Amino acid sequence: TTMQGFRDHKNHTMGKADPAVKTNQAGADAEPTTMQVAMAIAAYSFCSSMMVVANKFAIDAIQISAVVTQVQFIFATVTVLIMGLCGEEIGPFSLKILKGYFIYILAFAGGIYANMQGLKKLSPETTTVVRSCLPVIVLVIEYLFMGRGLPGWQSTLALAGVVAGAAMYFNVTGGEVKENEMSTYYWVLAWYLLLAFQMTYGKALIKDYKISTSGQVLYQNALSIPMIAALGLAVGDYNDVHRLSLHGLEVRLDGKPADFALISLFISSVIGVGIGYTAWACRQLVTPTTFTLVGVVNKVFTILVSITFINPNATLYSVASLAVCIGCGMLYSPPPMRPVDKKDE
Repeated sequence: TTMQGFRDHKNHTMGKADPAVKTNQAGADAEPTTMQVAMAIAAYSFCSSMMVVANKFAIDAIQISAVVTQVQFIFATVTVLIMGLCGEEIGPFSLKILKGYFIYILAFAGGIYANMQGLKKLSPETTTVVRSCLPVIVLVIEYLFMGRGLPGWQSTLALAGVVAGAAMYFNVTGGEVKENEMSTYYWVLAWYLLLAFQMTYGKALIKDYKISTSGQVLYQNALSIPMIAALGLAVGDYNDVHRLSLHGLEVRLDGKPADFALISLFISSVIGVGIGYTAWACRQLVTPTTFTLVGVVNKVFTILVSITFINPNATLYSVASLAVCIGCGMLYSPPPMRPVDKKDE
């Protein structure tokens, strides 16, 4: 199904799109200005860099992944609907668009849940290192299914440096691997693979379906609500809902007021709305691999906040390893699209 989705995307971009589907040809032909790209990247970077930290605070306080993600999705859905009542365009809606987004939303909801499960026991720095290797697999997907060429020597070395930095990090933080259950790393692996799919298939959706950014955010969050509910039931998350009393939160927070948990959840929900809008806007303007690398580089601020407030015991060597990942990521430049074979047109 995934491979067919990418093949459908290739057919759309080569002029063979289903006439029943509205394609965003005008948006694809218009070249964005440098300022537009810079503003989109800056907005996405701010929301993305803060989201991991906000989620870490929220999941540490509440400890139930399904509850945290459900609240965030409901908050985003209600926010978009209120904006729609105030005049914001949130359409169009059709069964064909819904089918197109369904596979992406499965990956999105599953990826968010898997990330929450990983954040329960891992530091934000560790998840950042895992994400830093994401451009490698995204580049392979772009080459195989989306018609993009292979990177030049500088970009190849940059990606190799990202992987090397990640290996250095895991070498020095091996104790964290032993300390936590291996199931945590299975969740992180699931998040990694689902995120790689989102980064590429999400770009295909933008080119294939003309829908407002608010519509994209609404589809993404509203349809994720039942999926997370089903996943939470399957994993057994809701068995622990009875622990969410104010007293229970205070005990879990080592004496901090329960309001801290509620405020953390609210802040993460607000940032979730922001990242929904800025991610779709940024994704329209850059390649999937570049978009992925932006997500890696903007984690500099995430790491600074994390080692200040969450993991002050981080070593100089581990921080240096993260710097290698991020620094090499900044040296990457996306390769051009491969020429289209005339016989395929």
